[in-house]
This record gives sequence, C-alpha cells and structure tokens, in this order.
Amino acid sequence: MRVPKSLMLILLLLLGSSVCSAEQSRSAVLKICLPARVEVQCAKPVKLGDVAKVQGPAYVVEKARAITIALGPLPARAVDLDSEQLRQRIQAELHFPVEINGARNTTLVGKSLCFKSAELAVFAKEYMQSQLTATGTSHYEVSVNRVPSDLIVAAGNSCELRARVLNPTVGSGPKLVAVDIVVDDRVSATTSVGLMVREFSQVLVSTRSIRQGETISPDNTCWEIRDITRIKSPIKPEAGCVDGWVAKRSIDAGTVLTIVDVAPAFVVRRGDTVSVNVKCGKVALHTVAEVKQDGRVGDLVRVRPSMSSQDIQARVVEPGVVTIEM
Repeated sequence: MRVPKSLMLILLLLLGSSVCSAEQSRSAVLKICLPARVEVQCAKPVKLGDVAKVQGPAYVVEKARAITIALGPLPARAVDLDSEQLRQRIQAELHFPVEINGARNTTLVGKSLCFKSAELAVFAKEYMQSQLTATGTSHYEVSVNRVPSDLIVAAGNSCELRARVLNPTVGSGPKLVAVDIVVDDRVSATTSVGLMVREFSQVLVSTRSIRQGETISPDNTCWEIRDITRIKSPIKPEAGCVDGWVAKRSIDAGTVLTIVDVAPAFVVRRGDTVSVNVKCGKVALHTVAEVKQDGRVGDLVRVRPSMSSQDIQARVVEPGVVTIEM
C-alpha cells in the first residue's frame, strides 16, 4: 500500500519534534562539577560559584552560582560537603533538575598562613637589635629566652609582621617584644617573645687585690671587655681618668670597678697647714689655717685660722688651698 506524501510529511514532522524535545529535555539539566578539595576564605559565606564549575541554561547558572552552600571554616580547619545532599538542596531551591559530577564529597579548607615559632623569634630578635645603639666601647648581644607557639591566621590580600617593645625602656636586661600579624591592615593575631639583652663594654678591672685606701693605678687595674648587664655604674673609658683615686673598700682581683668603689684622693689631710683665701665682696684676704679633717677637691672641711681659736668651714679648691666666701 502506498503511503500518501502528505501523511509521510506529517510523520516526519512528528518524529523530528520528538527528537528535539528529547534533546532539550537532556540539556535542560544543571550540571555541577565538584572538586575533591578547595581552599576558601575563612568565616565568610561560600557560594557555589566559588568552588564548582556550573553548566546549564544561562539564567539558571547565574542563580545557582550565587547560592550560599557553607560558611568558610576557621584557618586550617576543614568542612566536608556531601554531593548528594548538596544536589537535593540546590534542586529544591531552583526547582530545576540538577546533576552533580566529580567528587562524591568536597572538602572546604580555610585559607591560612602559618608562622613558625622560630620565624617569630628571629623577627623579634632582629627588631630588638635594630633598637639598640652601640657605642665605641660597648655593644649588645640579644638571645631568645622564650619561644612563642606557632600561629595560624586567615589569609588575606596582604600580610606583614610588626614588632614593639613592651618594656618601658630599651637597653640591657630581660625584654619582652610583642609581634603582631597584620592581615589587610588589621591585627589578626599577637604573640610575644622573651629576650635577654646583654651589654658588653670596656671597663676598668682590678688585676690584683686592692686594699681600702690604696691608690688606683695601672699597676693594679687594666681595661677589659666584660658583660656588664647586671653591674651598676661600672667605670668606662668615657668616665675619664681615675688614676690617683683611692679604693673606698677592699677589692678582689678580677672585679669590675664601679663609681661606688673608688673616690678621688684626699688633697688635704688633718693637721696640714693650708693657704686660706677669704672673699668678702670685693675684699680678698689671705691667711693660713690648720686643717681639722681630710678633704678632696670640692669638699667642705673644718679649718682653724692661725689667729683664731674657732673652727670655720672652708672649701677645698686644690691641694694645700681652701677658700672661704662670706
């Protein structure tokens, strides 16, 4: 039986329409390809478009990419997403068929930066060294007393370390340096590093035992480089020459001399006869007197003028000479 051409045309049209409908049905599916692991911003909403490749009708793809699927985990922490649960959720929200390919589970890891304790300690040490000023006869050495723990912070567009000394002064002795981790111009974390700053300087040292009252000279002292971190007021070259001074106490060999250990020698002694200059306005008189107590340059001592039976106060100005101002 011959099929009329008109009926044949109708059958062909219906068949073509069916094939097109089937193709459109297959393409009208949102396809999502998930990776097994992806890094995301910490503590911020994670959208589907941030972690997955999305294909399908343009208007659906745009909506799907904007769907929030999780909150970014804390630095170095992880969150697992089940692909089937994610598919059901997106399909329910879009009212559109969804097909997920790729990993069965996706792990979201918070983007982070890790600062090792050794790195933080070195940074604090170098900062402290930059704050110390050495002189011609002294220098400083810095060591780490306490190492901080490792620090993990959320990553950002920029990151830097900043340090500051927590002690009121910079110098020798125990110090504490704070280290701030600054991410995107905001302090993200802070730790502290314990340091020890030692000062080494050229100082006057006794080469042998020195008796109380003995004169200080090159015969019993020398200049050496010593750790003076815990020594108060040691005698340094910039203090001037102390040769001719006397020991105020007994000093053991190898001791660093300090300003409390020595004093200028007496230039007038009890019983000495000294010249006395008396000044009263524009009038100046000169006489002699007997010294009643030992004195150094600048000291006030008791003297008794030769023509008097009473003691008066006079200031020592040089060996054998005192002055009285009235």
